[in-house]
Amino acid sequence: LHSLNVVGHLLLYSQGRDVIGAVLQKINNNGINNVSSLIQHLIELLLNWPQSNLKKMSCDSHVSLDPTVVLRNLFGELASRNNLCSSLLCQDNVMDVILSHLNSSTKSKVVNVSLVDIINNSLAVLASTDNGKCYLLKASPKRKESVADTIAQFVVKSLQSGHAHNSSNSQLVYSCLLVCRQLYSTCDGVLSLLPYDLHLHIVKAIQSVGVAGGVANSDDTLKTKLIDNLLNFAGTPKGIELLEGSGLIGECINHMRRRYQLKLQVSQCEKFGYGYMVSEVASTSTGITHLINSGNCRGKTPIIMY
Repeated sequence: LHSLNVVGHLLLYSQGRDVIGAVLQKINNNGINNVSSLIQHLIELLLNWPQSNLKKMSCDSHVSLDPTVVLRNLFGELASRNNLCSSLLCQDNVMDVILSHLNSSTKSKVVNVSLVDIINNSLAVLASTDNGKCYLLKASPKRKESVADTIAQFVVKSLQSGHAHNSSNSQLVYSCLLVCRQLYSTCDGVLSLLPYDLHLHIVKAIQSVGVAGGVANSDDTLKTKLIDNLLNFAGTPKGIELLEGSGLIGECINHMRRRYQLKLQVSQCEKFGYGYMVSEVASTSTGITHLINSGNCRGKTPIIMY
């Protein structure tokens, strides 16, 4: 645990990474001979950590003694720094580890909490940075498709199969959807993900909530999450066009209004608030109509919410 803390702090600084690289080349243990391979093995350590140990640690008051907490914080910190994510996380060997666990998760009945966390707090944050977004959208010669393609395919399959409504799989699905929303809220991201029709699959998932029965409060929560993700298409002109075509733009704007009244803002890794979305929605006649109907406008002038 202490070694992980020391290594984690050294990785944040260029001279520290030089020291680690020199030591690894000298040791060359199990093929770990550079910083990139070290990051890869640390992610494998995190994702392969026994789930039973995680549950035991979560019940303990000394959660800070859990090595996975140290690793999660480290990867979250690396992802949030634009100058570090390119050299440390935006590497094919690192992403291959995460994507392999993601693809194999469909065969498991137990949710990998660490996988959910690294997607939620690392990949989603990575997607909100310029360098991270470019890497996620760029196709890899080795995989012949981008990381964003793989994640979007997983989301589509999960929404189609109803895994988003399954409590055991919903966390992972919504974590991947969070990564997608960081991307489709940008111009290049929404164009790259356009072939997957994520907005239509989200709409179908919203319409299917409660059809199979279940707890009303749970259904309301799922529907709110899905509408919140659909709302983020309002970040670009193309997204507004897709949102209008979804038929649920009115519900999305009403949802935005409710969240603003409750002082609930967008997620912490998103750059813009609801004021930016209102300005985009107000650029179309349909959007203005829904803004007026929802109470976001006085007369014909939108109330920009910052």
